[in-house]
Amino acid sequence: MELLVELGIFEVWISTEHSQTSSVFATLRKSARLKKDIRVHFNDRTEGPYMHH
Repeated sequence: MELLVELGIFEVWISTEHSQTSSVFATLRKSARLKKDIRVHFNDRTEGPYMHH
């Protein structure tokens, strides 16, 4: 899984194992609540695009 976080003009790619995805996403959601301009994009090349809610 590759996770792209866009912070303004900055783009940070984070590669994670599937077992770590939920914890990483939870951390990003907390950050997103503090900074609403954070856009998080998930793309799983094996299972197709999806988003956790």
